[in-house]
Amino acid sequence: MQTLRAIVVERLAFPSFLGKLAGNARFTWPVLVGVPIAFWFVLVAITNGFAVPGVHGESSFVEGRFHYDSFIPHGLIYAVNFPVAAWVALAAWVSGRRFWTLIGGNGAPRSGSFLSKLVPALVEIAAHKRFASCSGQEQRRWGHFGVLWGFVGAAVTSGLLVVYLYGFDMYPLPLTHWVKWLGNISAVLLVVGGAILLLNRIKADRQSGSSTAFDSFFLGIVLAVIATGVSTEAGRFLFDPQTACAVYVVHLGVVLSLFLTFPYSKFAHLLYRTLAMVHQLMVTPAKESEA
Repeated sequence: MQTLRAIVVERLAFPSFLGKLAGNARFTWPVLVGVPIAFWFVLVAITNGFAVPGVHGESSFVEGRFHYDSFIPHGLIYAVNFPVAAWVALAAWVSGRRFWTLIGGNGAPRSGSFLSKLVPALVEIAAHKRFASCSGQEQRRWGHFGVLWGFVGAAVTSGLLVVYLYGFDMYPLPLTHWVKWLGNISAVLLVVGGAILLLNRIKADRQSGSSTAFDSFFLGIVLAVIATGVSTEAGRFLFDPQTACAVYVVHLGVVLSLFLTFPYSKFAHLLYRTLAMVHQLMVTPAKESEA
């Protein structure tokens, strides 16, 4: 099943060479991860020469702690991530369109509104109901649940920080602010969910053999994002500024790798699974009416 899923993602990928690059993660993972990290290190070196807060005379400490925006401005992050997000959306749209056409080419016709069927499909995915119906999948269910909602919470936190920064001119927020609490709770969900998935993967590999590089790369990059993200947050309090900033740059590179490989990694399976569920819901009424 893992191998078949990887083949489907690779065949439908846009552009195809990126699908092949991610599909051969067993050999190409140093490129998939290393290039985005190297990109961020080079970009920081060009833009500010690695002027670490509090080390080269910058006055960047608030409440006794430095803040990363004095090392890498928000504008620089937006300049990288916004075009990447647009590209990923385009690649996902083209790949998803190919899949939608493929599964609709044969069989019963679809009926009803796509959006009306999308809502129940997303609800089922959000609650991970199908994991609950499978015996022996309880651990995987909660692992996926924690990672999914941890990423959602982290994304919402980032969006709210932007709102407070530009809408209310409030930055940085105090540690006791509810948005900070949301971010920390999301981090806990990510750590717990990631740990469950890792332990489950180790257990499965011992019982049935090695996982495919396709699945292993996805889990590895997700765990790297979680580890570097938590280390970045804790680093402001536990590390010296040089170490904390280095970890921050690695985190930005790993996040960039996660974004760029979204349409070509196991994340694409989430897109295709959603479309397949919507297709099933749109076909079911037609089959029932024929019966």
